[in-house]
Amino acid sequence: MVLLLSTIISRQGYWYPSTYQTVIYFGQLLLIPGLAAVFSRIMYGPYGWARRTLTILLVGAFLGPVSIFALAIPMLLLAWAFDLNRFLFDFLLPVIVGGMVVGLLVAVRKSGKWGVQAEAARWLAERQSGIDPRKRRWRNRGILMASWIPLTLVMLVFLFLPEVWGVLSHFNQPRLINLPGYQVPIPATWIVLNYKNEPENGWSSLTGLAGRGIGRGIRTYLRLQPPISSWDVGTEPYKQTEDSVVRRWMPKDDEVVSRRSFTIGTDIVTCLDYWPSYLRTGPYQQPQKFEDSSIAYVRCSDGKRFYAGIFGPRKQVGTFYEMVGGTTPAK
Repeated sequence: MVLLLSTIISRQGYWYPSTYQTVIYFGQLLLIPGLAAVFSRIMYGPYGWARRTLTILLVGAFLGPVSIFALAIPMLLLAWAFDLNRFLFDFLLPVIVGGMVVGLLVAVRKSGKWGVQAEAARWLAERQSGIDPRKRRWRNRGILMASWIPLTLVMLVFLFLPEVWGVLSHFNQPRLINLPGYQVPIPATWIVLNYKNEPENGWSSLTGLAGRGIGRGIRTYLRLQPPISSWDVGTEPYKQTEDSVVRRWMPKDDEVVSRRSFTIGTDIVTCLDYWPSYLRTGPYQQPQKFEDSSIAYVRCSDGKRFYAGIFGPRKQVGTFYEMVGGTTPAK
């Protein structure tokens, strides 16, 4: 898990995945089964260890990817049913979950005979070695506790992946990022994807994502609409002209729904909450009550060099405003 998470904070360069990321991703097909084989040796002893190791490596290398696809298919089916018809979803959910449970029970039953033999061999070996019963109990407790550690850690990362990704991204970039003339406080769980800074001419660009993990709500994921927002902050060059092509776009007056202002030093930054004109027709047309909209479009500018923006679920807008309001002039 540490190696996989390290691919998030590794510098990707111009190619994705990078060589390092590719090696880590494919290396898991051998590393995870290898660790399982070592753990099997610790738990069950030397009985049939060579055969067990070969079986674990083969199953891990080939059955693992197949299992991922086998799990993804019913999840996509449930997501499709959730969008199509709630009654269909309520019918398929117990059928799919029940089928997965039955399949798991069959697999456990088939492997039960081997497990009994391995456990019996381990039990006899312990008795013949004369190990103190108290040590055996502590050993069994240690194995039981250790077996829960991988599951717990992986489950936590899975349930809160955007937040974990955000925290890890700050290993490359600090939370208080210096732009030419400004200091921007990035929220701890917001993901920093790309940071470019040219202090000699004043230009900078900071982009990233902000999201909520499955552990904080699964409904949007079932609709295949993960609550992920894209955001950006940056500064224009010190020297600009009126017709500069790099000057940031701002929404038109008839698109603006609300305004909010912040003070950064002696400058006033105006944030425009708007609805794009190209979305006024079709399935994503502007709602009658803007506060009912779950999607937000916000652009901010001080009319000079500083700009910022966010697009995504409206729940992230409050944190975005806190970031803009907490921006200070660089000392």
